[in-house]
Amino acid sequence: TPGLRLSGQDTSLGPGVDEPCDRGALRRHATERPRCRCLARKRRLLVRLAHSQKMATLGSLAPVRVAHAFTNNSSLALGRQTAPAQRPAVSVAPVCRQLGKEEKRQQRHFRLRKKVSGTEERPRLNVYRSLNHIYAQVVDDTQGKTLVSMNTMMPVCKAAIEEVNSDCKYPGGNKAAAHIVGKMLAEKCKESGIEKVAFDRGGYLYHGRVAAVAEGAREGGLNF
Repeated sequence: TPGLRLSGQDTSLGPGVDEPCDRGALRRHATERPRCRCLARKRRLLVRLAHSQKMATLGSLAPVRVAHAFTNNSSLALGRQTAPAQRPAVSVAPVCRQLGKEEKRQQRHFRLRKKVSGTEERPRLNVYRSLNHIYAQVVDDTQGKTLVSMNTMMPVCKAAIEEVNSDCKYPGGNKAAAHIVGKMLAEKCKESGIEKVAFDRGGYLYHGRVAAVAEGAREGGLNF
């Protein structure tokens, strides 16, 4: 049977069709004794449909669609389309990665390089120190060239350091070696005709080996 006629009104529902019906007539008709189980099942579905439409008008539920509700192989449960639940707003603080010691030094050096730059008349004297060695070089930033360099790994500088620090396991990792590096760098700068430099501490604090390089360069005759 395609539909059910109650109280002179056609309440047939086709597949996937939403049509209003007389809810009062449905309730009265549902209380009567059914002729068969199939008819009773249809009445219960129509009553539930009427109730769902009533709740939809109140705004608590979305309109309900019935698809193939009266076929023999379909389930009897009517799906109710409710609005999706909204998650509460949760404020999550950003997790920042902690910078390492070398990364912080590079940041300080980047800020320092905004103010200190080497030119042809006054090149930049850059210092870098590792655990066992120290490096110094004079750079012309306008041309991007290294004019003079000196470090504790060079044979000439290494021989001079071993005379002073013969008992040390790593002779290039102390203030005496840094002072020699600065002094020998100043001598090479004089040979190249460089007398003025802008000191770049490389993001390190001005103390210890870094300060020793500057003192040795001043002693060698460089003007800072």
